[in-house]
Amino acid sequence: REEVEGSLKGRINSETLDKIDGILSADAYYICGPGKMIDEVSEYLMKNDIEKSKIHFEKFSSSKKKKDSEELEIIDVLSNITVIMDDEEFEYKLSSKGESILDSAMQAGADVPFSCKGGVCCTCKAKVMEGKAVMSENYALSEEEVRDGYILTCKAHPVSEKIIVDFDEM
Repeated sequence: REEVEGSLKGRINSETLDKIDGILSADAYYICGPGKMIDEVSEYLMKNDIEKSKIHFEKFSSSKKKKDSEELEIIDVLSNITVIMDDEEFEYKLSSKGESILDSAMQAGADVPFSCKGGVCCTCKAKVMEGKAVMSENYALSEEEVRDGYILTCKAHPVSEKIIVDFDEM
């Protein structure tokens, strides 16, 4: 490609970011691309006193394999699940060491949203209204969203005897 004067070329890294006027004065930062680039840009921003809550990203794929439900350090609980989707309730039982809440909800007949099934895209995001779930992977939700009860259902497993998961609560 022909270089154009005043334009930037190549992968975004700290040297590239140093060349962009006003880069550190934005209200929010949205990064999309390969995991390594996202990590480098996020690190650069945080080193320059940008709050982590202002940095948002979407990875093309997860960067490493995390634990599946069999490897999670949780007690096996048979949970009574209620999934709410489009104001309709789906009730069934699920072992904490079984399949994900997303997969089990689909088997129960719920037309729940999903895309990557890798904990990356956030399409399957839902809120735990009652009970508790753990995620084997999370590359999309912020710490604040997790504190507020949101889960990625594709990587979530119940760890309480009763759990209500609401896809309508956004």
